[in-house]
Amino acid sequence: MVNILEDARDLAVIGKAEQEDRFVYAAKPSLEKLAQFYKASISNPEDAEIKAFQSHYEFDRKKGITGSSPSLNLRLEKRALRLYQLWLPGLLEGRVLDKRKKLENNVYRDYGIILLDNSPPDEEIAEALIAQASRLGLQLPLIIPFRALDYSQNKGNQKYGLDISFVQNPRGIISGEEAVKQIKLLNVVKRSSVRRLIRDIGGGWRAAWYYLANSYEGGRSGDWICGEATRDDLSQAHKELMERKYGSMIKKETAEFKQSLS
Repeated sequence: MVNILEDARDLAVIGKAEQEDRFVYAAKPSLEKLAQFYKASISNPEDAEIKAFQSHYEFDRKKGITGSSPSLNLRLEKRALRLYQLWLPGLLEGRVLDKRKKLENNVYRDYGIILLDNSPPDEEIAEALIAQASRLGLQLPLIIPFRALDYSQNKGNQKYGLDISFVQNPRGIISGEEAVKQIKLLNVVKRSSVRRLIRDIGGGWRAAWYYLANSYEGGRSGDWICGEATRDDLSQAHKELMERKYGSMIKKETAEFKQSLS
């Protein structure tokens, strides 16, 4: 079992979870944990030929995972995070992190996709998701986090080499009127087809990019990861985080102060 709280570089409580006395959190995992997740995300040989996974996606020992796209983030979540009941932030978690000034600029991040209608350029993916959404009783538009999505290889798909679908019990989807409200708060929106939901390098939230596979070195994946934990576990994790961040400085200042009294 991987515990990202034990050596997290930062931690934020997002809100209460559905289960009593549990909370949704977002943690900035250690680079060691992130390297482990990166290796797991690229470990399946069946993914090697999928076109959507051929853009920039690397691990940097100082920056973490560089590169980001909906397809790459979906692979990271499916292959590396779900086994441990972890997930990548969606719009709601991302907004909380942004409000608390946890997200630096000069990099971009993907936070899911927005499904507006079944028009080009990604009508095939849109039509499949719309059909599934109808069976789930969801109304367009949809703001869909990666935790609600799955993929499977499809060699007949010349554009991406995969199909995108909902998981069996999707969670975190914003639909209908509430989705309309959230979309109006975005800085830039293209109102057709399937769009990437991103926070751009200047800190703006937008749903404008349409190609679901482009990834660049300026993207970041997995630098914040979400999960659920009890109040006691989060309190202990935060205490240990403070000790890691400030413990050595406190010890040094204490020693210097005692020395001044000698």
